[in-house]
Amino acid sequence: MSTELRRIPGVGERAASRLEELGYTTIASLKGQDPEEIYNRDCLLEGAPVDRRQLYVYRCAVYFASTEHPDPEKLKWWNWKDQPQPVSFIPAVQKSQLQTISRLADIIWHEHYRGILSDEQIDYMVKNFQSFDAMCEQRKNEGYQYFLIRLEEDVGYMALKLEENRIFLSKLYLSRQARGQGLASRAIAYIEDMCRENGLGGIWLTVNRYNQDSIAVYEHLGFRRAYESKTDIGGGFFMDDYIMEKEVS
Repeated sequence: MSTELRRIPGVGERAASRLEELGYTTIASLKGQDPEEIYNRDCLLEGAPVDRRQLYVYRCAVYFASTEHPDPEKLKWWNWKDQPQPVSFIPAVQKSQLQTISRLADIIWHEHYRGILSDEQIDYMVKNFQSFDAMCEQRKNEGYQYFLIRLEEDVGYMALKLEENRIFLSKLYLSRQARGQGLASRAIAYIEDMCRENGLGGIWLTVNRYNQDSIAVYEHLGFRRAYESKTDIGGGFFMDDYIMEKEVS
């Protein structure tokens, strides 16, 4: 692989390799190109939506290649993020909304946890905790509230439980194409507002100990690892988690 593309700020080994596969073998070859087209071709090559942060890297790379005296601030890929879209957190109280969440869960969990949990455990957890019937039971008898996360379409969901002194964030999942747009941060801000409105002092959640990407996101959002927990969830399966907490004032 050519090392020339690695001279572009933000372009790592994966991005450089993929750009070469797409026919961009030099910095000059990126001059005047359309980053959106590069990203769309990348998705086609992958056979699935690529993390949207890759688009931000491509925007930065094209700017670098096309600009004689680039602004140093514009050579930071995160400054090429999409402008925030209006996001809605919609209480899921109707049958059709819970069915939508169930479909999202089936897709997201099998994509998100592959390589962390076995396929058998993912199937078991989706069936027992994220099926339509399971969510109805959680809402009716266990005090959980479900929310759809919507941009122009439904892109994720979350589940909360208001406890005596804090909120338990049971679920927060986003479709692959919706990640990298700051939605997790906006969801946490929404929950923080719920804490304040209800006089609660914080948020807690569980995250798989081997789910490094999610752990990093939550730590970036101000959560700390409080302790470890291993829970028998039946079927011969266990959840090996960190308990993470965030105070809200």
